[in-house]
Amino acid sequence: MVSSHRETLRFTTKLAFGAGDLGPAITANVLVFFLLFFFTNVAGLPAGLAGSILAIGKVSDAINDPIAGILSDRTRTRWGRRLPWIFAGAVPFGILYALQWVVPRLAMIRRRIIGGCLPIIWRSRWCLIWPTRWLTCPTRP
Repeated sequence: MVSSHRETLRFTTKLAFGAGDLGPAITANVLVFFLLFFFTNVAGLPAGLAGSILAIGKVSDAINDPIAGILSDRTRTRWGRRLPWIFAGAVPFGILYALQWVVPRLAMIRRRIIGGCLPIIWRSRWCLIWPTRWLTCPTRP
């Protein structure tokens, strides 16, 4: 016979778990709304290049996210499968996020290279934190 008793989580537990997504969610939303404007109006990149940089970053997610998931699935440590990846990605994630908002005093070609690489590298750090964090949901007892 199937029991009709369901175990429910307290609101504070749900709130505490959800608060862990606040940092990555805020940074991602700020980038969505302001990075294209920043690239074109502050850094002086052409609009087509700025849009291409952001598009390449999103396409790299399609490659990086499954790789991060596979790597975290195969990781075996005393801290579990996901936490080492989250910890390893957290500091570079913050540093790279801050660097995206700095306009280097370099020639335009170097500025374009740096401006093009940073969002892509940041997205690769993002995939170590965000998807692996949500993969902890089904693996927690």
